[in-house]
Order: sequence, then C-alpha cells, then structure tokens
Amino acid sequence: MKKIITFGLSLVLLAGGVSSCKKTSKRKVSNDWKVVKYEEEYSSITSGSSLKIDGASAVKTSTNNGSISTSTGSVNDYIFSIKKDGTWQKESDITWSFGSNNTQNIKITDKGTWFFLGKNKTDKFKKNEKIVFVTKSSETITKNNFGGTLTSNMNSYTEEDLNYADVIYTVVESKSKKLVLETVTERTSSSSSTDYGDSASHGNGKVTITLEQ
Repeated sequence: MKKIITFGLSLVLLAGGVSSCKKTSKRKVSNDWKVVKYEEEYSSITSGSSLKIDGASAVKTSTNNGSISTSTGSVNDYIFSIKKDGTWQKESDITWSFGSNNTQNIKITDKGTWFFLGKNKTDKFKKNEKIVFVTKSSETITKNNFGGTLTSNMNSYTEEDLNYADVIYTVVESKSKKLVLETVTERTSSSSSTDYGDSASHGNGKVTITLEQ
C-alpha cells in the first residue's frame, strides 16, 4: 500500500488548482534545486497545523481545540533534485529546538519518479502545467538530544509501504533559476461508526514550494 504523511495526516488530492503563469518544460524543471521556501497549511474544524521554511529558518505550529504549540528549527540543508530521466530525490535536514538543551535532528530522503500530466480541457489545464511526483522510497533518520541523552532511530519505507504517494503539483512559476510548485486543493475526510453513533471529520490543506538554483 502507498502512504504519504504530512504532520501525521493522510492527504487526498483533488484535481483543481491554479494555472501556471509561465510555460515550463522537462529541460527547465530538471535541475538540482535548493528549497528556499516551503509553506504547508492544514486545517479542520477542531485542529490545524502548519510548517513554514524561509531560508535557514523553520517554524512548525499545531492547534487542537484552541491549544497552540510552536517549534522552531534550523534548516541545515534542503535539496530537491529533479532529473531528465524521470527520477527525483528530495533531501531535507532540519534541527528542531525544544527549550535550551533539547534538540531533534530529522533527515528525510525521498526518491521516486515524475512526469507531466497531459493537456486536459475538462479540468482546464494546459500541457506541462501539472507534475505528478510518485514516491518510491522514503528514509527518515531521527537523532534526539534530550537533556544530554542521545538517541537515534531510522525508518525506511518502500513503495509497497506507502499510501497516497502520488502527489500532483501545479507549476505556478517557471524560470531558468526559479521554480514554484503548489499542490492542488487538498481535502481529507474520515468517518467512524460506534455504538454511540456515527461521526465524520473534514479538512483541507495547501503546500507551496519555492525552488532556486
């Protein structure tokens, strides 16, 4: 099974989105890009979360029934390599701080394949306006330093382990040294049935990535 996790939430992508303002091609997209900005927002009726990266600074915020928690981090490296042969690799290295002596370093390496969606008159998008990134493998290495105690953990996933790993991005801006990608509007829904009745929850989110040479 395939799986994509963002703040611990599985996201299902819909077909809508904004149109790209610049034409792009495989030649323009294929580069070793540095992620200079990353903005992710998710919200539901009772909870929400966000991750914002700007250069070397990262801020993660979560809300739950009015309670807000915030973490700050330092971006050591964040590279998104998109290859002409239809493969890609994304590597992020962020150290999060919790108080004066507690840190958590998280290194994530994702690999997969990519392709442009063809022109679609029904959904009103043009050729090369949307890119599909398929995750084939994912590895996360976590190193904790809490109160001077060091621990390390590694988790690896293959395509069979993942769920909803096919993510569609709209090309918002495409230049020789800059590329801006944005997910289509995301929606999640879940329902459950118990002896006390049925319940359902709905949410939506958005991801924007700014890449530069």
